[in-house]
This record gives sequence, structure tokens and C-alpha cells, in this order.
Amino acid sequence: MSTLAAGALLAAAPPASAQPVTQHVEDARLYYLRKDHLCELRLGGFIGLTKPENNPSQADLDLMREVYAVADRIIYDAQVLAKQVGPEAAKRVVDDLLPAWYAGLKHGDGQPNKAAILRADLTPGLRDCVARGQTLADRPR
Repeated sequence: MSTLAAGALLAAAPPASAQPVTQHVEDARLYYLRKDHLCELRLGGFIGLTKPENNPSQADLDLMREVYAVADRIIYDAQVLAKQVGPEAAKRVVDDLLPAWYAGLKHGDGQPNKAAILRADLTPGLRDCVARGQTLADRPR
């Protein structure tokens, strides 16, 4: 290819700095929507695991209180992000999360202390959810 032809091709292509900003914004929205939905799944799982018959520790119950304090913020943020990215993208996020989520729920199968094992699995992620939730806006009243 001649230098002139190569120059014409380069001139016709947008510069790398012209990458659509909207793509990066959408990627960030999908990233945070994924984090929000994962928090919702963790919260739902943890609620069941902290029932009295599952013998939660005081630390587990304290974490539940912390999560409940920010849960509505996380749910609201997920709703806002889902509207922004559209229903198909929002559904893909959930569809991508569920197989790993269900596989994780099998951890400890057959063990008498399965609830404690799952709570231990969920605790670090829930702490991250609390930290994220504290940075989010409250649902408008």
C-alpha cells in the first residue's frame, strides 16, 4: 500500500481519542448496575441465613442492620441505572450474575454448618455493599 493510500485510510478513521464517551459511560453504568444487583442478591441470601434457626452470630446480626440501613439506596440506584441502560442490558446483567450466584449457594452442601459457611462467604461482599450504599443518594421522597 502506498504511503498516500495509508494516509487516506488513517485520515478516514476517527482518532483513538474520539472513542465514544457514551460507551464508557454505559460501561460504568453496567458495572455499577452489576454491583447493585449483586448486593441485592447478597442481601436476599443473607436475610435467610440470619433467621434464628440458622444460629447467626451477633456480628452477623449487626451486619444485617448495617445492610438494611443502606439497602433502599442500593435498590434505588439499581432502578435508576436499569432505566438508563435499558431493559435488554439490565436483563443481561442479571442473567450474567445468576449462574455464579446459584453455584455459590451450593457451597457447604451436606455440611451441618452450611448457613455459617454461606454467611462467611457473603460477609466480605456485604461489607463492600454497605460501603457503596453509604455513598449513594437516598431515594427521593
